[in-house]
Parts: sequence; C-alpha cells; structure tokens
Amino acid sequence: MNTLLIVGFGDIARRSLPLLAGRLRILALLRPESVGAIPRQRGVVLEAGDLDDADSLQRFSGRATLVLHCAPPPRTGATDPRTANLLAALAASALPQRLVYYQHQRRLRRLCGRLGQ
Repeated sequence: MNTLLIVGFGDIARRSLPLLAGRLRILALLRPESVGAIPRQRGVVLEAGDLDDADSLQRFSGRATLVLHCAPPPRTGATDPRTANLLAALAASALPQRLVYYQHQRRLRRLCGRLGQ
C-alpha cells in the first residue's frame, strides 16, 4: 500500500480524507503547536514538522510515495522557501512518485500579484 504525506493538514486536506482513507496509508505533517489541536482522524498518523525549519523535515525523507502539498507559501516575498525546504528534505532519499501542489485560488492570486510587481 502506498503512503501519502499530506503537508498542510487544513480544511481542504481533511475534506479529501473520505476519498483516500483505506486506499492509502496517510501521514500528515502539521506544525508542532497544531498536533494536539487537531482531532485524531482514523487511519491518519499526525506528525510534527515545520516547513520554516528544514531540520524538522528530515525525518519525512523516503517515507511517502505520494505527497499532497496544501501548505500556504509565506505571506511576503516572491519565493516559497517552505516548499524549497520540503523538496530538499524529500530529495535526501528516494523521491516520491508523485507530488501534487494545491493552493487556494485567493492565495494564488495574491502571490501572482506580488510576482507581477
């Protein structure tokens, strides 16, 4: 069975669970302060990690064959160091077979607007 790493376990990611549960092992990366605040979901392993802290992501390397990346980019700046940290951690071992990067359209518009300035 494939393992799916969900990065950014917010509303959209949690809504996808009924479609994924039972078909994949699910590992969810959450900020350390959020692990205790999120209700436990059947079939989901919650683990702490911080996309702003590259060292905290190293243990996720090689653990997932699939990645659903739903975490937002930083509010400021034209680059996304959070995604860069995640990709660097994943690249330290066997890369996932697939990575899906989802961003809410409103956030995407803000980011694109900043990039156009």
